[in-house]
Amino acid sequence: MVGVGVVGVGGIGKLHAKNLKALPEVTALSCYDVSPVVAAQAKEELGLTVFGSLTEMVQSSEVDAVFVCTPPFAHREVIEAAAAAGKHVFCEKPIAADLRDARGIQAAVRASGVKFAMGFVLRYWPVYAYIRRLIDERQLGALHHVWLTDIGGPFRVDAAPWRRLRRNNAGIAEQAIHEIDALRFLAGDVASVYARGGRYGAMEADYEDNLVYSLALANGGIATIIASLSSRQSDRGGGVIAQKGALVFNTRTQTVTGNLEAIGSIDQRFPWNDPFLDEARGFIVWLEGGAPPKATLEDGVKATEVAEAACVSLRQSAEARLPLVE
Repeated sequence: MVGVGVVGVGGIGKLHAKNLKALPEVTALSCYDVSPVVAAQAKEELGLTVFGSLTEMVQSSEVDAVFVCTPPFAHREVIEAAAAAGKHVFCEKPIAADLRDARGIQAAVRASGVKFAMGFVLRYWPVYAYIRRLIDERQLGALHHVWLTDIGGPFRVDAAPWRRLRRNNAGIAEQAIHEIDALRFLAGDVASVYARGGRYGAMEADYEDNLVYSLALANGGIATIIASLSSRQSDRGGGVIAQKGALVFNTRTQTVTGNLEAIGSIDQRFPWNDPFLDEARGFIVWLEGGAPPKATLEDGVKATEVAEAACVSLRQSAEARLPLVE
């Protein structure tokens, strides 16, 4: 049985707290938030125990693991405190706002020996899980081209002014990190990034609100990610062109269509699951001796490295090769 503390319960942290409350393996559920008002609301709505400080939470014998749901710029402080106290960590995406903090987190977690899982929830969405299974079963063969889209908006910072600055949230990669990880989940490591983008609608931010990532994959294939924070029409989907066929998928409808050499025509529609509940359950079950999580510490760091490589490419108007050297 596991006692869990949630740090940051103003947004995604509240959703995680609701899901954790539904898990029978979670025996005690608590929270800490820098805003006493937000913490009080979580206590009233969910019956959470409220700690007065981060130190108090990580030193509590009732807390075995910490869910880190603060803005990205605050992740490192929380994770290092939790790891130093021997608490296991689940971290919402991205692992940090920049690669230096991501690597600092990696070093701290490795030195502590605690378990760590990343909140890359797309790995739990049915369409990605299905395509990953086809890849594992060698139904696709070598991947030649993968493309992914993450389009939405318009961008607003009313409820979260910290999102105005790239140094606080990793810029457009706060959202596009999902597609970066989904690409790595399906196609493996990235060898280089060439990025083009600009700020067209979200003028209150200091970073690009539209960005195209052109990526060379370590396996020899290519990939494209199209990200936007300024679109009045949303879209999240993509496709795969491979040695043994091709697939196109849509995450809104959870559909996959295509044609594969060994299977023939594919037209799959999947029932929608609760991926946030599934990833929370997976983390808790892992702490209890079950299978490891789908997204690891290294996945978090490598996704942030790709995001930072895109920033390097934008600054230099050139291809940025991985790994990046500080």
